[in-house]
Amino acid sequence: MVRKLPVSYVTFMYEKSDFRNRSTNSFDSPRLRSRLTRDIATYLQNHLLYFQQFDKIKRYYDNGQKLVVCALDDAIHDVISTEAIEARLASQVDYRLAQVADFICTVELTARKYRTSHQTQTDIRFFGSEKEFRKNYYRIVSRLQMPEA
Repeated sequence: MVRKLPVSYVTFMYEKSDFRNRSTNSFDSPRLRSRLTRDIATYLQNHLLYFQQFDKIKRYYDNGQKLVVCALDDAIHDVISTEAIEARLASQVDYRLAQVADFICTVELTARKYRTSHQTQTDIRFFGSEKEFRKNYYRIVSRLQMPEA
């Protein structure tokens, strides 16, 4: 299904350890939200002509992580006209596109784990060796990446 759908994507990945509050040694979610908002806004600004060609942009999100949906909404509202955005709740059961997005995120995360030698036994059992993973999954999915600015 991923091969045939006309989709493209961009991912933003962060190490949780980079967002530790040094004084309390706790996770600093406002700092991560700020960084994610800035990175998404920058990406949207760099690709504004692409996004402006659409009459309506629909943002589907399953509200799995409040920080992510807030950063996404903040960035979208900062860069793109709020009248052009339609936010909808997505369910994995109801929307194939949500399933595709989950699959793409899984493949990107697994690629990072293979690159950093942090793959799990489950990764290896499901995807095979790094070479098999790259050939059978990552090569296919990575073709859908939106271009860099």
